[in-house]
Amino acid sequence: MLLRKRKKTSSVWNDFDEVEIVGAGKKTICKHCKVRLSTGGLGGSTSHLRRHSEKCNERRLHMAEEKNQSIIPFKPSNLSNSFLILGVKYSNETLREIIATTMMVHEYPFSIVEDEVWIRKTVRSDCLAIYNAEKNRLKALLKTVNKISLTTDMWKSCHQRVLSFVKCLKAWGIKENVFYVSVDNASYIDSYLKNLKENLSLSTKLVLNGDLFHVRCCAHILNLLVQDGLGKIKDIIQNVRESVKYINHNDARLKAFSDVVEQKHLKERKLILDSPTRWNSTFQMLPIALKFKISFSTCGE
Repeated sequence: MLLRKRKKTSSVWNDFDEVEIVGAGKKTICKHCKVRLSTGGLGGSTSHLRRHSEKCNERRLHMAEEKNQSIIPFKPSNLSNSFLILGVKYSNETLREIIATTMMVHEYPFSIVEDEVWIRKTVRSDCLAIYNAEKNRLKALLKTVNKISLTTDMWKSCHQRVLSFVKCLKAWGIKENVFYVSVDNASYIDSYLKNLKENLSLSTKLVLNGDLFHVRCCAHILNLLVQDGLGKIKDIIQNVRESVKYINHNDARLKAFSDVVEQKHLKERKLILDSPTRWNSTFQMLPIALKFKISFSTCGE
């Protein structure tokens, strides 16, 4: 039987009924799929109910039906004062393609469409069909290109991985089209690229006999140069970094810092904490910290 209690304030109760079950006590039942859940007691949390609502397929179908029924497109007729409902050509294939595409774009679980008629295997096969179609379209596009340059973050040298990489190039039909491979400046990459170059040379004639095959990443080289220069002021950078951490990682200190900034009539701007491996983030952190130098000093006092 339904229990009569004071009105529930949480909106989640719109999808649930609280009932008394003989031998089981108070239970909460989903209005849509009839699943029984614990009530949680007086003042109990409704988090588990909300989680169930978000995953309940029956609730999703119900909401979708309500939305479709509430919006009906009409077009005025030139023949009379009545209205004509616009006809829509239904395509089951198009609908399945849209659903599968939506699943992949938003990374939804296959269980989101689980039903007696429409099971997850159907959507999975549709997703694979779309993937294969796009793969074939991309392979056809790659066939129109004479040379292809690759950039990758390689693993440490391993003969088996080199063979796997070559196998991947062959599967995509681009083994004969590789111009050069751009990688970072790590020392172990030299051995990897040497093995890859030798393997490809067995069946493919590389441009200029492979003299241009290994291209070192300019961005990585630039980062190494700048990091070497920043090493001259590493103590200063470390002090600034720790100061920014000290302010940003505590709400009370951040509030006090903001008050000082306002008192000094400085244009408020968020402090930036850099990533030690990215020189450009350090470059962004330093001028902002310098601007608020007086605020740091005041907070330190």
